[in-house]
Amino acid sequence: MSFVQTLKSLFVKPQASVADVLSAPAVPAAKPITPNLSPAATTASPDGQNNQARRFVIEQKQYIFGLAWRLLPPTRTLARTLKLAKQEGMAFHVLSEMEDLIGVTTDMPKTRGPKYSAAMHLASKMSQGGLELYAFALPKGAYAVVAINESRPIPGFDFVGPFAPAKELIDEFQAIQAGHPVRGVGNAGLIEGEEHIEPEDIFGEPAKQARIKAMPGTRSTTWLIGLAVLLALGFAGAMYWLQEQRKDVLEEVKREDANPVLEYRNSLQNALKALPPSGPRMLNDWLHTIDQLPVVNHGWRLNKVECNPSSCNAQWERVFGSYTDFHSHLPPFTDSVKEVQAGADPLQASILTTHKLPLSAGTSAPVAAPLLQYSGLPTQQIGLRELSTQFQELSLLGPMKVSLTPPQLFGGSGNVNQVKEVVASGDWAIEHELWVLPEIKITPYMVTKSLVMNFATDKGQTKTTYRLEGSYYVQQH
Repeated sequence: MSFVQTLKSLFVKPQASVADVLSAPAVPAAKPITPNLSPAATTASPDGQNNQARRFVIEQKQYIFGLAWRLLPPTRTLARTLKLAKQEGMAFHVLSEMEDLIGVTTDMPKTRGPKYSAAMHLASKMSQGGLELYAFALPKGAYAVVAINESRPIPGFDFVGPFAPAKELIDEFQAIQAGHPVRGVGNAGLIEGEEHIEPEDIFGEPAKQARIKAMPGTRSTTWLIGLAVLLALGFAGAMYWLQEQRKDVLEEVKREDANPVLEYRNSLQNALKALPPSGPRMLNDWLHTIDQLPVVNHGWRLNKVECNPSSCNAQWERVFGSYTDFHSHLPPFTDSVKEVQAGADPLQASILTTHKLPLSAGTSAPVAAPLLQYSGLPTQQIGLRELSTQFQELSLLGPMKVSLTPPQLFGGSGNVNQVKEVVASGDWAIEHELWVLPEIKITPYMVTKSLVMNFATDKGQTKTTYRLEGSYYVQQH
């Protein structure tokens, strides 16, 4: 079986869909970074290719590119997998969160401090699911290429080296995935329509899962264990005294950790920071972006728009135009364009475009939305009453579909009876004709999460409709 057939048998390709992208303002051309660069090892991957594993220091963190990745058979234990890899000469490894994929290498630079797999870091922190291809221009003429499927590195596509083989690997991946949506990210300019992101912006804080570990029983591990024993013997007396002195402090820390009020308060703040802006701001940004899109753009009709907190994705159906016509007259805020063909007929084609959300007036960067505050939230009874009343009144404007789920504890879990200020949240959704959308009032305790707009066409849908979804937040007690 060829390498291409092997990859196709291992990974099931997702159906074509609008690709999610990061909503980042335009950035300047790639600027050189000055990380330390040193070879780590030449590791034979399962497909027979040699990967030159190399170290880069980015934002004072050590990242390793070029590991050899292997799928773990479900019938084989992890201990046996590590034993077999060690017999092949592998000395270091990193595991996926589900422990169904392992990256290995024969050696590692003799530098101090933890080292992290760049591919596993991207899969854990940057991946949005589906097929993704990353390409970065690095110092000294090096190029890094990493392919990911469903938030897992793809074997044979964790590479670092010169331009020519990097470009060849990208072409090979795109040939394998022809006809399937692939999200492209990087700063090398080797992927058409890529999201331009500098390495410093995504390799700042490494994912814990990406830390590379030594194989059990390797010389480095044995040396570290021996050193630890010597240190323990040399400082046994001092450590005993230190433990006794710190006993009261540790008990106090444990009491603070067990404090449900502090625990919930910290958890709630983190959950609130992860929310999109509350109130009408998110919906206004979406509508402003959609309003800039023409209904027909040089022979291509706007069929559907899907918006999320990062961007809006538009689908265009061909009426009589060509790809060149469309590319020559791109709609406003267009960030990327992808052509999709149905089967073997180029006349049955569509175009998918991604549009960045506009910045707030007079600013050069996105304005952070204020966090929801407990004091500004309605009680559970009043919040549900106001939302239900609004949906009931909107139903007088014609047939519609709405949903409103009961509120549940938000921002924590477990027993919160001792906490005075507890927040609860529920989900809401509404489907109606487009002309009703301006009548919806997004209150300060409501958050909009998605908007799907289906436009009327000559062949199918006769009316333009929308579906708006979000969540609401109230005081639980």
